[in-house]
Amino acid sequence: MIFATSGQPVVPSLLLLVSMIAPLLGCDSLTPDPSETTSQSLMNAIAAVRRGEEHTIHLEGDKLTDEDLSLLAEVPGLQELIIENAPLGDRALAHLKKLNQLQRLEFPAGSVGDEGLSVLAGLKNLEWLNIPLSRASDAGFSKLSELKKLRILNMHQTQITDQGLEHLKTLSRLSLLRFGSPHVTDRGLKHLESLGQLKALHLMEVPVTDEGLQTIANMKGLESLYLDGGHVSDAALGKLIEARPALHLHQNQQHLYNDPQRHTHPE
Repeated sequence: MIFATSGQPVVPSLLLLVSMIAPLLGCDSLTPDPSETTSQSLMNAIAAVRRGEEHTIHLEGDKLTDEDLSLLAEVPGLQELIIENAPLGDRALAHLKKLNQLQRLEFPAGSVGDEGLSVLAGLKNLEWLNIPLSRASDAGFSKLSELKKLRILNMHQTQITDQGLEHLKTLSRLSLLRFGSPHVTDRGLKHLESLGQLKALHLMEVPVTDEGLQTIANMKGLESLYLDGGHVSDAALGKLIEARPALHLHQNQQHLYNDPQRHTHPE
């Protein structure tokens, strides 16, 4: 299924930043004709963008191929591209390298490695990158350092080390960071202290300890922290709550019993 959606790119508030931890969709969609093939629907969506009627293309379906994405090779005016339920990889992303106006890319089912990130590094206007299944290493993250406008980054299955996080130090506009890696240490988190615009941080199976939690406490602009996994003590979490009572804090998707921000989440 292919949707072309209208409207200008959305500048996320804190609420939107926090909600990025779950899948985000916020635009009205045009219902595709079920009789059309994937390629026909995609060509219609591309035509709408070229006419200036739309700025976003939303692709959905496990039958999408690399060849389908080749139709996107040159689409002036495309600002947002969302590709769902399509297990594509680096080869597919190679077709996007000329989308110079692209600001948002969501590829939640894509298995993207360093080669794919190297392609994306050329998209200098990219602000929003959601590739949760990325298997990127430090080499791939070194390419992300070239995306100076990046504000939202979600890559929670990487293989980066502390060095990979060091490459993010130059992303001064980064406001939401969600990543996972079993190879990052407390020392690596220190590279994030210089990110003055960082509002939301989500660590997934990162082996952070009490020492790393102290580093996070020093991130004065941080408003939301999610910890899934790790090795922090209850005592260290208690100290964090005392030091930063306004911090929106979750551990393993739950509020702590002594968190002043604790509230019931809708199921």
